[in-house]
Amino acid sequence: IKASGSGAQFVTLSNNASEGFVKLLGEQGRGVIVTQVFPQSFSYTLVKDATQLAKANGLAVLSPAMLEGYASAKVLTEALRRSGPKPTREKLLTTLENFIYDIGGLEVSYSNSDHTGLDFADLSIITVDGKFRR
Repeated sequence: IKASGSGAQFVTLSNNASEGFVKLLGEQGRGVIVTQVFPQSFSYTLVKDATQLAKANGLAVLSPAMLEGYASAKVLTEALRRSGPKPTREKLLTTLENFIYDIGGLEVSYSNSDHTGLDFADLSIITVDGKFRR
């Protein structure tokens, strides 16, 4: 679309916040807006902990997708723990539908009528050098 001369602004969801997506777009990725569902600020324990874990495993940068995976693993681990010593699908669903958990400065909550989890959204833009800038 950009190659045809369109000046449209492209916006996409956080599931595209990965290095692979940026590489796939190449030069055409510059200026694409990508939603982010987690902050990048070190004022959040979640971000500090995930960054330390990434560095301990030889990764220089914590990507938005990695942070989302880290947070999801924390939520699932806690929900399984709360589901008891022998969790079942039913126990896990019951736990998650009555779930409030601080994942490091952000509260994740689910109920039987709200499966949103987290009320946070931010925008980033892909820079000329293929990085996400907030």
